[in-house]
Amino acid sequence: MVESSEISFKEVNFFELTPNLVCNAGKDGYFRNVNPTVIHVLGYSQFELFQNPIEYFIHPEVRQQTLNQRTDLLNGKALLNFQNRYITKKGEPIWLEWSSIY
Repeated sequence: MVESSEISFKEVNFFELTPNLVCNAGKDGYFRNVNPTVIHVLGYSQFELFQNPIEYFIHPEVRQQTLNQRTDLLNGKALLNFQNRYITKKGEPIWLEWSSIY
């Protein structure tokens, strides 16, 4: 039998140690939690990531397409292997591929 404290410890380790970008976001379009890889790859502090809506970090050329996909997501459609560009703190575009389920 595994105690719940062991499960949460393992989940925290996965979230903190995975080399993949992992985040949780609210229906309001703001990050709720990000792992260290998100901070490292995008270059923003956790504070900056939490203070701005996610669309702030999305490249302007794909922002509307991403917002349309977000609407589908909030209506129950899973997004699998969706690609879009974000802008790093240094102003560089970066392609990301992600999946999301609401």
